[in-house]
Amino acid sequence: MTFDAWLAARASGVPAELRVRLHELLSDELRALPPASAVERLPEVAWERLASVLDRGGASRDAALDLLALDAIVTYALELSASVGGDIAARSQRLLERLVAMLLDRGPA
Repeated sequence: MTFDAWLAARASGVPAELRVRLHELLSDELRALPPASAVERLPEVAWERLASVLDRGGASRDAALDLLALDAIVTYALELSASVGGDIAARSQRLLERLVAMLLDRGPA
């Protein structure tokens, strides 16, 4: 199973506009990975989206779809972490710590 297949099974009820935005943000290469590999790459994708929103000021109405996509990516990263097995708590903590570290490294916009 690919990450794309995993995601398709979960995103069926997601509004079309958000599904399209997620597809735009998640590269073909990432979507083709097995879930266990994709889970390690999702924090970077989330960070890139957050950095882009922050660079544009983050408070505009145009940022809403990107913020929803960011939320979905982080949520899917945590769900995927749980579904690939292993030490779920440690992997989920690492994912969140990486996102926080990336945000702190950036400093104020």
